[in-house]
Amino acid sequence: MKKAECIFFQNRENRQIFRDFGIKGKSECLVNGSGVDLIRHTFEPYPTDEKCQFLFVGRVMKERGITEFLEAAKKLHNENLFTTYLGFPQKGFFSADYFSLLPWFFLFLTGFYLYQLVQKNHMMEKLFSWRVPGFDVIGRHSLLIYLLHQPAVFGISWLLFQI
Repeated sequence: MKKAECIFFQNRENRQIFRDFGIKGKSECLVNGSGVDLIRHTFEPYPTDEKCQFLFVGRVMKERGITEFLEAAKKLHNENLFTTYLGFPQKGFFSADYFSLLPWFFLFLTGFYLYQLVQKNHMMEKLFSWRVPGFDVIGRHSLLIYLLHQPAVFGISWLLFQI
């Protein structure tokens, strides 16, 4: 730390701990605005007339509240409020643009490592040389196909629900 040009601190308490232990750099800087402004964001009780859903919660360090987070997570899990982002939403949950993490993370990793394997074994040239008849036409006209399939799907759905 002695060779550090500047040590950045997020709060005065951490800066004081370093000073108390004699840990110094060439200079130090207190980063303003880091963390939660407790004056602006005061405690508010959870609404009782509706269910709360947390899509992401991130607290990692004990000093930053991991113990309290785990206690809250346990309580929220018991109330089935915490598991939505993992793929286990409460009954009646609906969102058009929400995809849970767990079922899709495996597919991401599969694609990532499959690409690494294909690239390592120099198989990309072979893969790109394959041609499937008709796919090149679909690729060249994908926007038109997309725009035309929308009314077709809606029309078929409308007809099915009329029966």
